[in-house]
Amino acid sequence: MDIQIGLPATLAMGVCGAVIPLLPVLLWIVWRRRTGAAWLPLGVGVLAYLFIGAARGVARLLFLGSMGGWGYYLAQALLAGIFEEGGRWLVFTKIMTRQDDPREAVSYGIGHGGLEHLLVSEGWGYLYGFFVAMAYRSGGMAAFADGLPALLMQGLDDAAIGEVVQGVAETSAVGCVLMLLESAGSLAVQCCWSVLVYTAVRRSDMRWLAAAFVTHIAADIVPALHFQSGLTVPETTVLRLLLEAGIIYLTYRVWKKTRDTAL
Repeated sequence: MDIQIGLPATLAMGVCGAVIPLLPVLLWIVWRRRTGAAWLPLGVGVLAYLFIGAARGVARLLFLGSMGGWGYYLAQALLAGIFEEGGRWLVFTKIMTRQDDPREAVSYGIGHGGLEHLLVSEGWGYLYGFFVAMAYRSGGMAAFADGLPALLMQGLDDAAIGEVVQGVAETSAVGCVLMLLESAGSLAVQCCWSVLVYTAVRRSDMRWLAAAFVTHIAADIVPALHFQSGLTVPETTVLRLLLEAGIIYLTYRVWKKTRDTAL
């Protein structure tokens, strides 16, 4: 089997695999150094996501088991919006009631979004792809017969191994860069949703809660375009980047109005 895996794509997968999972840690380090942010909101965000993720998982089992096609993706996005933005609303109304600085909402968002990022990060897939590519470039298909590379394909027959290698070979350096940008944007948007919900609570203006809810649903629907509408992964990634840029801009406008005063 003659499969070509280019060096640029291999290196790009390695960079994505190393950097993407570390984005929440890097963001928190920068944020804390620049603002002196407290650890408590970060910890609340981590714990809140554990409960929200568990509740959403139960809801998925109850409501999505027999669904397929667009109905599945729409329902999944709806549940994500309800549980995550509803969870943020509960946190800011019932738990973080003494935090009167919108920067605390960003810290919460880093914790909430950071844990989700670590658990479902595309970076792990790129890291796996990097090791597969390195093994294949060094020894071809025979490299997976024994030693450490064999662990990458444990339990797979020759045909399945070929499919994995072919999938890695189809990964482009440009696609890796787009995914790195999209991953950073997704983490930033988690902070944006937190700021919008925080603003809704502190100003008693539910328009911002609605904005977070609607844009969250939209962000979760975009990837479904790849499976349901035939768009390529890079195309859906670009669409999501554009949506994320819009959410970030909206939140910046909200932040600009409130950054100098406590809500």
